[in-house]
Amino acid sequence: MRIFFLAFALTSLNIINCISQENYRWNNVAIGGGGYVTDIVVHPKERDLIYIRTDVGGLFKWDNKHGRWIQLLDWVGYDNVNYRNVDGVAIDPNNPDLIYIAAGNDVLKSNNRGLSWKNTGLNKEFMGNGDYRWVGENIAVDPLNSKIIYCGTRNDGLYCSTDTAKTWQPVRQIPSGKKDIGIRTIVFDSKSIKDGKCQKIYVGIPGFGIYWSNDAGNTFSILNGSPLDVNRMAIAADGSLIVTHQGGLSKFNGKWTDISPHKNMEFCGLAIDPNNTEHYVISESRNDCLNSFFQTNDAGKTWNEVRRKIHFETAPGWYTFDAEVAEGTKTHPDKFTYFAAAVSSLAFDPFTPNKLLFSDWYAVWWTNNINAPLTEWVSNEKGHEETVVLSVVCPTGGFPLFTLMADNCGFFHNNIHDFPTKRLTDKAEGINLDYCDDRPSNLVMIDAEDWAGKNTRLLVSTDAGKTFMPITKPEGTSGRVAYSSDDSLNIVYLPAKNKQIYFTEDMGKTWVPSKGSPIDVLDREYIFNYNQPLAADKVEGSTFYLFCRGKLYQSADKGKNWILTQGEIPQEEGDDWTETSTADPTTESGFVNLKTAPGLKGTIWISLGKNGLWRSSNGGEKFSPDTFFEAARCLAWGKEAATSLFPTAYVYGTHQNEWGLYRSTDMGKSWLKINDNEHSLTRPYSMDGDKNKFGRVYLSIGGRGVMYGETDTK
Repeated sequence: MRIFFLAFALTSLNIINCISQENYRWNNVAIGGGGYVTDIVVHPKERDLIYIRTDVGGLFKWDNKHGRWIQLLDWVGYDNVNYRNVDGVAIDPNNPDLIYIAAGNDVLKSNNRGLSWKNTGLNKEFMGNGDYRWVGENIAVDPLNSKIIYCGTRNDGLYCSTDTAKTWQPVRQIPSGKKDIGIRTIVFDSKSIKDGKCQKIYVGIPGFGIYWSNDAGNTFSILNGSPLDVNRMAIAADGSLIVTHQGGLSKFNGKWTDISPHKNMEFCGLAIDPNNTEHYVISESRNDCLNSFFQTNDAGKTWNEVRRKIHFETAPGWYTFDAEVAEGTKTHPDKFTYFAAAVSSLAFDPFTPNKLLFSDWYAVWWTNNINAPLTEWVSNEKGHEETVVLSVVCPTGGFPLFTLMADNCGFFHNNIHDFPTKRLTDKAEGINLDYCDDRPSNLVMIDAEDWAGKNTRLLVSTDAGKTFMPITKPEGTSGRVAYSSDDSLNIVYLPAKNKQIYFTEDMGKTWVPSKGSPIDVLDREYIFNYNQPLAADKVEGSTFYLFCRGKLYQSADKGKNWILTQGEIPQEEGDDWTETSTADPTTESGFVNLKTAPGLKGTIWISLGKNGLWRSSNGGEKFSPDTFFEAARCLAWGKEAATSLFPTAYVYGTHQNEWGLYRSTDMGKSWLKINDNEHSLTRPYSMDGDKNKFGRVYLSIGGRGVMYGETDTK
């Protein structure tokens, strides 16, 4: 039974008490990896000190005591959100407390293993999600002298510091590389000792080859004969330089030698065993699953391919696999297998002989005996959350949480602490979802095959998301859906790319074009558009609302006809907080969030970016600004407090020019800030309040999956 809240509180829109702070506990909804781990960095002198960098999900450190990964960059704020795109990592081999990362537009330094960070002032551009992000590292500390650091940038060449990153100087003898790729790999030869520092330094520049110095960086020159398209480099025990590249595997010890196990194969990952210096392992470089591994125990004279048995039971349950592949009896699967996909890096554990780790598109895996005739591989993705979630939805009635995302479609979560066991559908992209309030087991969703919305489908579920069935779809791709609050047959579909709205009264068997609706609501098909301009009234089942460029339209007849309401409201304004996709620079998203309040007929709140939060209690006939917020990016409704008659409101916005997440239990009369400096929750894409538990709220954070917060009662 739907709760009908009293509406009298809506008349006091601008009577706002000062905020206070409430202690919240923050964690991730368990999904499990799901994004590109671009490198593994293992400290050579400290057991179990392991870092992984990611393209969009920040930097993680292994917590061996609790058997999980810990995120080190959740403090990143609104103005420096690009620090989450980590382009390079350097540890100091002689000081396990010291770590540097090249991220955003600077090099950051930590003296306490990532617990806190400070800027070093290099102020050059890095692109953790750019091309060649799977190679590296582009920053390195001289293993003989901790004061010396070299860092390669994406567009501004090579820089050197001789005072532990207090100052930086350009190295002008080296080209800056291709635009937006730059310098990707730096290694020191610790055996070339003079005056307490490494004499030999190698710098890999994709498309330009390898430059080197034989005099501790005083001069650099091209290393003649070097491969042009360098991926990774390492120094062997005899001082030889080992290089994976697009043409194979090469060795330099005064002259170049091709030591590839196979001709015409590109290799990327490279690891030299610290306990057996003639033991190398390399990985094939291919944008698909099951990249091959090869190893040599005689420094490249002979090779054998690594046979692998995959323990998928140790990975998140939704990682699909082929049973024969898992047993190591088949190398080419009938379906995509979430293992060794676009492998980026390999790393030996120096404290456990024969233990090897690798990173790929989704996760980190390891084997405890790389020399076994059949190697056995396990994973532990606890704490590593890296999906890009486009929409998060928590229905009423105790039904599961739903997450829809790029690349991995999405999931229903019966228990937010456990990894889901299967994807919602077999398509890559989960775009949008809504449910019928009176029958929350009825859902409608949109999926597609790629980011551009190829082969967009509409699907419905009548069993709370356990299964979805495709239904007829009218014209258009991607888009948004809204489900009537009390009629399980009535759905409204808003396609993207300047298409008109459609409605159905038979759960998608037939669709009819609406009349009177605008056609320029979603003008791009690209899935990374986070506007939510369509919603159903949560009380009046035949009523729907649509926001378009500063105007609110209403349909009171199930989506058949739309009329312009009388309420005056500004357009959304993004400006400096609007994001532009690097994959499609023409695609911008204004972060319009239109949300109707549970149990309150005609109650509409809309976030409009820099134009703030606007509210109506009469179906859009009149709007008033919420003067508490200067800007508003996301909003959501959740379960009412025990002492309140009204649903709980959550808004991510600015108050006194400070971004934060705020909660109100009295329809905006007073607000509590519920996030802290360690959890900035920067730039959420979607947000929903838990309809079954007061105080719990879910936010999709780009590249960090879904974070949830709840009152800390401890």
